[in-house]
Amino acid sequence: MALLMETGFGDRPELLDQLAADGYLVIADALPRALTEGLLQEWQRRYAAGAAAPAQIGKGAQKHEAQSIRSDRIHWLEASDPQPDVAAWFAVMRSWSRAINQSFFLSINAFECHFACYEPGAFYQKHRDRFQKDNGRRLSLAFYLNRDWCSTDGGELVLFDPEAEDRILKTVLPTFGTLVIFDSQRFPHEVRPTRRQRLSLAGWLKSIPAHEAALQGTVLD
Repeated sequence: MALLMETGFGDRPELLDQLAADGYLVIADALPRALTEGLLQEWQRRYAAGAAAPAQIGKGAQKHEAQSIRSDRIHWLEASDPQPDVAAWFAVMRSWSRAINQSFFLSINAFECHFACYEPGAFYQKHRDRFQKDNGRRLSLAFYLNRDWCSTDGGELVLFDPEAEDRILKTVLPTFGTLVIFDSQRFPHEVRPTRRQRLSLAGWLKSIPAHEAALQGTVLD
């Protein structure tokens, strides 16, 4: 998978075909193991230092905590983050966004991203990633940093059929190195309650005005 990191989807056209056909992808061992290990260690370091805060729902002035809907803790990242592994993660996103733009003409120009931690018992109820008055999020990503995860640990990501929202399309264990990409506007999804600490990176490839991307610190190029 090293080539996937270096050149985006250029050497894996079947992944773009699958994304076009299904609207989602699940990729095992998506990044070189050294980078995945580095991202895990960096998140553990920041979490231990108290960098995480309770996640919120909503946008702008309407943002608020809602523990009955989601109970994870998060730490936002900026594209200019100097930590080498985080910088490499954003480099991956730049490469992937170029390939996706060439294939799907989505005009992706920003990547919004945070570390996420679900402590035992934490969850995120079924939702879509699109805001009611903002369709900037085009593709959602989750990259998992959990060693030796098994089905009894819970914490699965569940994607639902947008045409029949009670029907499960895909259930993904948050295993170390697994990446999930899906259409932000189409797919309802949830994170089931976890039985052990669950660590990940979550983000959105976005198409938004350039000045907004600059203000948010999410500019890709």
